[in-house]
Amino acid sequence: MDPRLKLVRDDLSCVFGWFPLGCLRFVRDNRDRLVRGRYADEDGNGCLLGLLSRQLPAQYRIGSRDDLTRFFTGGTTDADRELPEYQAPKWVVRLVDGEKVARYGGLDELPWDFVIACLEEAIAEREAVEAEAAAAESSATKALSSGRSGSPSARGFRAH
Repeated sequence: MDPRLKLVRDDLSCVFGWFPLGCLRFVRDNRDRLVRGRYADEDGNGCLLGLLSRQLPAQYRIGSRDDLTRFFTGGTTDADRELPEYQAPKWVVRLVDGEKVARYGGLDELPWDFVIACLEEAIAEREAVEAEAAAAESSATKALSSGRSGSPSARGFRAH
């Protein structure tokens, strides 16, 4: 893979990690509503971060530069925009909007197919983690309900 695209993929993965699985699925299922160069249009379409946040409570939705900064940093100042946690979303937004981005070796275009492929990868990873967590929880619940917990008292040991 082109090293520039690997960095873009890593940054997209970082950005996707901030959003619940349902938000990722929403963008995947509404990819035809993605727009460039603005947060939203009059038809209800939106930018990548706008659509990612659309399923969140209103105070967490991204519809402006200040919203974007606040979502990732908790603030809206120029100093907040220099924080490490803001860098990946800042550069991804610029690239998606067609700006030439030095961070990505001068790339100035990001095809939606590439974004969606990265999104699918993030969804698959998250679903696998959630499935593992659910299986572990189910196993622990069964063990606890059958009296086979790992605690010393359940194994017949008592403190004296």
